[in-house]
Amino acid sequence: LKTMLKRLEKSISCANALNAYIWVFHPGLKTGISMFYPGMDWIQNQTTTRFLLKTAADYGVKIAIENVPEPFAFLMKSVDDFTKFYQEIGENIGLVLDVGHANLNGQTERFLKVFADKIVHIHAHDNNGNFDHHLGIGYGNVDWSSFAATLKRIGYDKTVIVESVEHVEESVQKLKQLL
Repeated sequence: LKTMLKRLEKSISCANALNAYIWVFHPGLKTGISMFYPGMDWIQNQTTTRFLLKTAADYGVKIAIENVPEPFAFLMKSVDDFTKFYQEIGENIGLVLDVGHANLNGQTERFLKVFADKIVHIHAHDNNGNFDHHLGIGYGNVDWSSFAATLKRIGYDKTVIVESVEHVEESVQKLKQLL
């Protein structure tokens, strides 16, 4: 754990040196420890997040946590998970909404509506709703028209980046047309 925290601190330090506007991280994972100590993985996730918040403040870097996809063993995938996280952490930490990840549990619109004031960055890619394929925009079943309409309705004016593996330029153009 100490080695990992040192590496994360070094990464935040590098973000500062690069004048990055945000440093993004994923939540912790469910581990076998919770079989013997139920909830310990969640407690460690919160403890690590508080460490990251303090470290980021020391370096003058803003940080944000990304929603992650099913079926992987991450602790925070759903709107309910993030609601609990924000209630407990009680700190100003941004949310990176990964649209493809949210699509895997059918909660894209809900993430946008519930966390409109927390979303500081968006990762855009498509999938068919059952695996994190990182397809080009329009090559899966994400409702991009509805997504764009909701972004406009909530007044989102920050960065949206394309994270598709293929059809990157086409995806950028489609998003420009929608947004």
